[in-house]
Amino acid sequence: MKNNSAFIPVVMLIAIISSSSEIARAQFSYINPLPGSKYHNRETTLAIKNGSLMDESTVQKRGWIEINGSSSGAHQWSARLSDDGKTIIVKPEILFDFSETVSVNIHPTLKKKSGEKIQGKTFSFQIRDKITPEEIQNDKKAALAAYLEEMGYSSSQQETRDLVDDSVPAYTINTNNNAAAGQIFYGNQFDFDPSNTNCFTTIIENDGSVVYAKDCGINGRDFKINFNGYLTYFEFTTNYWMVMDSNYNIIDSFAAGNGYFYGTNAHDVSMYPDGHIFLLIDSKQTMDLTQYGGKPDASVTTAIIQELDANKDVVWEWSGWDYFEIDDADSHLSITGYVVDYVHSNAVSRDDDGNVLLSSRSLCELTKINHETGEFIWRMGGENNQFTFVNDNIPEHFSFQHDLRRIDNGNITLFNNGNYLPVQRSSAKEYALDEVNLIATLVWYYEHPDINGVPVYGPAMGSTQRLPNGNTIISWGATSMLMSRPNMTEVNIEKDITWEMTFDEYGQKAYRVHKYVWDPCAPVNSATVEVKVSPVAAKVDWEPVKDAVSYEIRYRKVGVLEWKRKNTTKTSKNIINLKANKSYQYQIRTYCANGYVSDWTPKEIFTTLPARFLSAESNITSGFDIYPNPVNGIFTLSFVLSQEQQAVISIYDIAGKLLLTREQSFSTGEQQWKTDITSFPSGYYFVELITGIEKQTLRIVKQ
Repeated sequence: MKNNSAFIPVVMLIAIISSSSEIARAQFSYINPLPGSKYHNRETTLAIKNGSLMDESTVQKRGWIEINGSSSGAHQWSARLSDDGKTIIVKPEILFDFSETVSVNIHPTLKKKSGEKIQGKTFSFQIRDKITPEEIQNDKKAALAAYLEEMGYSSSQQETRDLVDDSVPAYTINTNNNAAAGQIFYGNQFDFDPSNTNCFTTIIENDGSVVYAKDCGINGRDFKINFNGYLTYFEFTTNYWMVMDSNYNIIDSFAAGNGYFYGTNAHDVSMYPDGHIFLLIDSKQTMDLTQYGGKPDASVTTAIIQELDANKDVVWEWSGWDYFEIDDADSHLSITGYVVDYVHSNAVSRDDDGNVLLSSRSLCELTKINHETGEFIWRMGGENNQFTFVNDNIPEHFSFQHDLRRIDNGNITLFNNGNYLPVQRSSAKEYALDEVNLIATLVWYYEHPDINGVPVYGPAMGSTQRLPNGNTIISWGATSMLMSRPNMTEVNIEKDITWEMTFDEYGQKAYRVHKYVWDPCAPVNSATVEVKVSPVAAKVDWEPVKDAVSYEIRYRKVGVLEWKRKNTTKTSKNIINLKANKSYQYQIRTYCANGYVSDWTPKEIFTTLPARFLSAESNITSGFDIYPNPVNGIFTLSFVLSQEQQAVISIYDIAGKLLLTREQSFSTGEQQWKTDITSFPSGYYFVELITGIEKQTLRIVKQ
């Protein structure tokens, strides 16, 4: 049954959604698994959100939730509060059984941070059936059929290449005329042989010179700088998304949770500075589709979205099984065969308002999903379109699209593949959205001029990226059937081609292309780090990093899980209140002027001095520092004393003339001494600290 909600006023629609959500979930704005839902894996965890900040102490108490499987019985569990302070993650200690119903009873004992008690909730969900050998064979057929649908040819048409002599595929820069500043990022693939090992994650300059290229075998899908400033790409051989730092070192990897590891989708991933990750999943079920004129044992695939927190726990999951209907698929997509990939999502991201944007190729639909409730906010395009289109260049708007993105001006862009249109021609498109009245106005589009009388058409893959100077860079995706075709094109707002690249080898393509000003945020060089220790403190120094605006140092006693953190705009930091004769781990990272954050330096260890060095004879001091420096008037001298004692502080000019001195008794620990040198002429001065037999000196600049 199709959704006719386009005819319901938006305000009324929102009210209906909000009302039904409140009735269904009482005081919980979000529950996963969705009450009454099916097809969950044995490994599934629970995520529960009230919408308010939670009292963590009530989350840690035992007995506030009961989890019972209809065949596996009562489940012990552990719970933690995610980093948003709102989402509770509950992990059963043993797996559920196949085909069972899981019942959950939340008792009314949880509390908000305000102290208000939260009402209880009882619900259930269903665990999927065990996969049979027949279903495994159907899955293989599904993978082949999906490849045929997306690529336009079958394995019998594939060609093989020399897999021994891998090298960066050659290319030609056809045009380089006032292109936007930056470097081009892509991963190449060979159209006619999916097992080909000649895939490279590559960065090139506008003139074609190579900045970076790594042989990834068959891997390297969707190579880009993600929203958190790190490089990411997908590995088919491991089913992991890989994360690299600015030195191209692999520093992390992740895949889907809740038992969906092998369903992790290679089309898109979005990583954010808060550590959260949005990724896509392919979920398959054998289903009876006879009501749609289909097979009684069809292999059906839908899309699932997961949000992982910084701990890689699933804090939000949205399943196409719960929200999409089988006949939502575009009418050109058959749902009567043995294999039905009726959603085929290929782009996911967090929208500017915190909700979720999804592009689904087989639905020909762009979807906005409420992050709090999981309900649809709007559906654009396809069989359930709610939008009125204004000023569009074609009546079909877009077809089997890729790469939905919200851009800086508030509009959205996409790559229109153009499958099944009267004229099969691909295009980049930009729409301004009135999300209240559901009006989509085309404000810009680009279609490449025909080549030898043939439209430029990429039946699969492809991307559109708006660049900071207003230009747009486009990957034409799988255009390999057309010789002399462009693979990547950059155009300005007037639709003039400013840059274009074509692979020299017939059959090469790039899934997506991205362009960035590659100005990485370099980490601190660990070889320059020095640590001076006392029994109770440590001073960490390092050489400055180009374009750094500040640094963060974190440290912890060896064996302790939690880090303590300190920030500084200088290239040194005092760590105080340490324990004598103890070992501490530490790391440093850079915050750069371009807004990026570097990776941490490798974990290193320092050990504080034994307590016997607190004796009066040694008079050990540490943490000697001055801020601000340069100074206009008042500055602060900070230092740490191992015991109560007398100290002499003096200021000299550059010629060594004594200008100020003070002798004072100080207590144990961190000390601060402020003085005003407003009356001093601009120039260099020296501040001297003498405690017992120790003397330390720092230079200060008076502006």
